[in-house]
Amino acid sequence: MNDNDPQERLFEELVAKFQSRWLPLPDKPEETAVSSVRALWLLAVGNPQSVKRARDFPLPLLRNGEEESLRRLIERRLSGVPLAHLTGRQHFLGIELESGPDALVPREETEILAKAALALVREFVRQNGEARVLDLCAGSGNVATTLAHYEPHCQIWVADLSPAALDLARRNALRHQLGSRLRFLSGDLFGPFAGEEFRQHFDFIVCNPPYMSTAKVGKLPAETGRHE
Repeated sequence: MNDNDPQERLFEELVAKFQSRWLPLPDKPEETAVSSVRALWLLAVGNPQSVKRARDFPLPLLRNGEEESLRRLIERRLSGVPLAHLTGRQHFLGIELESGPDALVPREETEILAKAALALVREFVRQNGEARVLDLCAGSGNVATTLAHYEPHCQIWVADLSPAALDLARRNALRHQLGSRLRFLSGDLFGPFAGEEFRQHFDFIVCNPPYMSTAKVGKLPAETGRHE
């Protein structure tokens, strides 16, 4: 598109509208008015991408009611529905993941944990040939998936109390063709690993548990407290 293109003018109009009504969250710095409208534009034309990946795609022409679909998506986003719930995508440490209401949307700050774990696992593999990792409270499987993606010589056991979250984590593993190296168990913390077969079984345990108490949920921004 160019400055004389009516759809370029539409894009600028929608960004201005979005900006005027939107309160950004500090834990989602990748979501700006421009990047959000770009992601929703691509979603409206049937090409869902995470907000990070959306910036790399040219915006196609809107056809056959797609402008109206885009406007509805923007209204849903401005009402508080998380962007990653609408697009079904979230970028994490260089890979695209499926996202949705079954688990918290992965944050950029969690990449600090994943990078630290990856560095340790890689060094262990270098010295020992392979590593066995347990990911507790795995949620969408973002940490487990990235570890398996970047270090092919590790096996990962993925655990979460929520069966729905585990299904999401399993889909992310399959999305990146990692299903053979990740195993999924449902249960509370170490509960699924109480058996004798798991004694001295793991080289690493990683965990990024829910860290908001129930009492604080009502004080969170509506986007997080009501939808995530």
